[in-house]
Amino acid sequence: MPERRPNSRFWKVRRRHLPGYGDTGLLSTGSTSVKRAREMEDLLEWLADEEAWDVLDALRPVSRGARGRTTLADVLRAKKENRFASFRRQLDDPPLDEALRAFAMLRRYDPHKRGIRHVLRIATEPGGPRLAGLRPRLSWLTRPKNLDRLTHHLIGVEGYKPNTVRVWVWQSISKLLVHHYGEARKNAIFAEADRPGEDDSRDVWLLAGDVHRVVSACEWEVRMVLLLMAAVGIDVKPLLALRVRDFDSERWTLFVPDTKNRARLRTVDLAPAVVYALLQLTDGRAPEDSVVSLSRSQLNYRWRKAREAAKLTVETGFRTDVRLKDLRHTFAVHYLKGGANVAALSNRMGHLQQIQSLAYAKHETRGTDDVEAASASMGLQLPPRLAAELEQRAPRPGSTASQTLEMPAWWFDRHALPRIEGEEVSGIRGYAERGTAGWESTGEGRRAYERGLRERGLRERRAG
Repeated sequence: MPERRPNSRFWKVRRRHLPGYGDTGLLSTGSTSVKRAREMEDLLEWLADEEAWDVLDALRPVSRGARGRTTLADVLRAKKENRFASFRRQLDDPPLDEALRAFAMLRRYDPHKRGIRHVLRIATEPGGPRLAGLRPRLSWLTRPKNLDRLTHHLIGVEGYKPNTVRVWVWQSISKLLVHHYGEARKNAIFAEADRPGEDDSRDVWLLAGDVHRVVSACEWEVRMVLLLMAAVGIDVKPLLALRVRDFDSERWTLFVPDTKNRARLRTVDLAPAVVYALLQLTDGRAPEDSVVSLSRSQLNYRWRKAREAAKLTVETGFRTDVRLKDLRHTFAVHYLKGGANVAALSNRMGHLQQIQSLAYAKHETRGTDDVEAASASMGLQLPPRLAAELEQRAPRPGSTASQTLEMPAWWFDRHALPRIEGEEVSGIRGYAERGTAGWESTGEGRRAYERGLRERGLRERRAG
């Protein structure tokens, strides 16, 4: 017999123990009619006889005080209208917007969340093109031609780069399909769709001279940040998430709060220069304070200015503009060239699979020692007189730069202006000029920089 609580006008079906299924829990009927509530109570017995366990699971509340994926009233209506079979199929095919929003709540990786937002905007929301039409179901994403429509719209109409679409939209849809249908079904769907872009197989890393130039072209806090990235191999997002408590000055270790995957959380040992930089960054701060006071956009802006000043751009011979993330690649390459092994690198970088670390192993052979030894064994060694002439006309690459470069002490001076030996540093010099008066970074961005340039120009005109 259904029951009605004092604080509700609706009848509820008592807990039932169904053969082969177990306890159903207390389920609301949403009805004030006891006759209809009894029909719903009988419905549970009928579902158990039909072994419709998936429908019974869909009736369970997803959380305390919330409804399940369907209701007793919906199931009863479908049974009376002789459409129970189609209704049962739709339980595994929820509305597309609901499935996307529910899945986004489970993701912790920001690019995947951005990808879900793009799919919602393009496929379902009224303000967008609504490629999925009215009231679409999750199964809309299981058809390869619809995946192609999404990616072609983002690339061809909205102008996103293929690799951006692959990292944001393609990978987020991949995770969604695996979550609902499994790995095999997802692979079958993606095998027939056009993959947007290629894997990001950038092979950009910096020599010692390049690292010194770009660090020297920065203000104090950014110098410390770049030093951390280049000497620890930490990525941008976990770097900005660092707290003072993550740095252990007694053991010379740093806990890396990597939010991309829990398996990437790790504690790494530090070089003396990094320890000194962290001591400066954390001096006088509480354990809960951030190590870096800049936001990601502010850091990116300062990086672009320093990159231009250090000539690490396409215009100066690089295949592509050097990114902040390339400092992480730089650490990996020099870590292996210094004699470390791939297993140690995998732990340092937080790689989930060692195949990611093996991508850097090819740089262990960069240089001329091994090919010189091979040539000498074949009797193809250059005569001493010609070798001396070659050294004058085309010196051995990297033979002196990496051996003579030393870290300048002024990098750690809070008031030291950006500089590159023998060159004028344009871009951030006007902004960093206030350092002579004891200025420290306060997280100001592009507008403050431009305002500083205008104020300096006004002062110069008044003085003139």
